[in-house]
Order: sequence, then C-alpha cells, then structure tokens
Amino acid sequence: MLMAWASQQRGASNPFNPSDLGAKLLAWWDVEDAASLTLSGSQISGWRDKVTSTNLAQAIGGSRPIYQATGFNGRPAAFFDGIDDMLEIASVFLPTVAAHAEVYALVDVPLGSADATARNTFAWGNTSAGSAGARQLRRSVVSGVSRCAALIGTGTATTTVTLSTAAFEGRKLGELITSPTTSTVTVGGSTTSAAIVPNTQTSRTRIGASVTTSPNTFWLGTMNSIIVTSALTTTERANLRTFLEGRL
Repeated sequence: MLMAWASQQRGASNPFNPSDLGAKLLAWWDVEDAASLTLSGSQISGWRDKVTSTNLAQAIGGSRPIYQATGFNGRPAAFFDGIDDMLEIASVFLPTVAAHAEVYALVDVPLGSADATARNTFAWGNTSAGSAGARQLRRSVVSGVSRCAALIGTGTATTTVTLSTAAFEGRKLGELITSPTTSTVTVGGSTTSAAIVPNTQTSRTRIGASVTTSPNTFWLGTMNSIIVTSALTTTERANLRTFLEGRL
C-alpha cells in the first residue's frame, strides 16, 4: 500500500517520498492517505501507520479527532479539540530503551492563542514512574510564547528540552531526534539539544495526548502527518524536511 501510494505522489518538482527511506522509515501516519483512516462520519476512529499498518484507535465517539478535507492549508487534516481527543494503542512498536529515533510532526498550532496548557502531539513509552519511561513531543508555553518541546524519560526522571528561539504556532514542522546520549528539538532551522540517556518502555503509543495512565495535555489544533524514523543521514533528513514542508 505504501509504495503504491508513494508512486502517485511523485512528480518532477517533488522527486523524494518518505518511502525512499526504506527500512529507516519506521512509521508514518498520513491523513492525506484516505485508506489509512477509519471514519465514522467525520470522526476518525482509527488511523493506521502506513509502514506496519499499526492502528491507533478511539472507541469513544466524543474523544475522536475530526477529519477535515481542507483543514491544513487546503489539504486534509485531523482536528483535535484539546479536551479529550486522542488515538492510542496499548503497546509500543517504536524504538525503546536508548535506541535512536526521529519524530517529524506536521501540525497547525492556533495563532495568537491565550492557551497556556502544554499540548502533546505524539508520545510512546511506559508510565510506571509518571512519564519517566516515555518520549513525548509537545507544544509548551514559555513566557506567553508557544514553543516546541520534548519530554524524555530516563527511567527515574523526566527531562524537558524546550526550543526557546523559535515560535511554535501556525503551520509548523516540529522535530525530535533522540539518540542514545542526546535529544534535539528543531523547528524551522532553529535547534536545541540536551544530553539525556533515554530509557523508553513499552506500555502505550498515543497521538494527541500524554502517555500517563489517565491521559492529559491533549492536542489543540490540526495534524497532517507524523513520521518516525531510525537514524537518518544529513541528506535524508533534508529531503524529508523538504517533502513535509512542501505541505505547509
């Protein structure tokens, strides 16, 4: 399914597709691929990863994100209400413990919002010690400004990495690169890193909320794509960014 869909997306102006990453492409939730969505009316009750067909689901109608055909710069989007919308699976198939993983989230954060609540885009891991066994990419608010941040659990504590040099609102590509020793957050060419040894566990994976037993920090805004990869080269990373930023 992935290769067939990718061939339809290619063109002279956009020769790269994430499928070109081969085995390095670990997961891709892409709302533009209608075959990856399970809809109940406009509600998204399931969103399948295009690589492994892992389905993140929501059984409760009022907690499902809403499919919008033109909600992301005229392109398809999943809208999360910031109250209780999320999709999840009670397992983890992404890199765990200290294995390298890169997350690329193409989102739209409401402009000029007075909302001061932290909002999770994507998270996976364990919650036996709060979020100390998880990796989470989110929007935080620092001094009234929306910022891109990550929460990385070390097994005994959670370290926050916040990018304070770029606003994270409007349509943006937020990135989290977690290596065995360092976690890096990037938005639009601005970047920040911290020395962290992750210890990611296997309880659950969520789009739009935290991985705590009782979910919180629900996403407010839209999403177009979430991609997870293993370690990319500089060229592969640049190609992936160009592809995703082409949707902005």
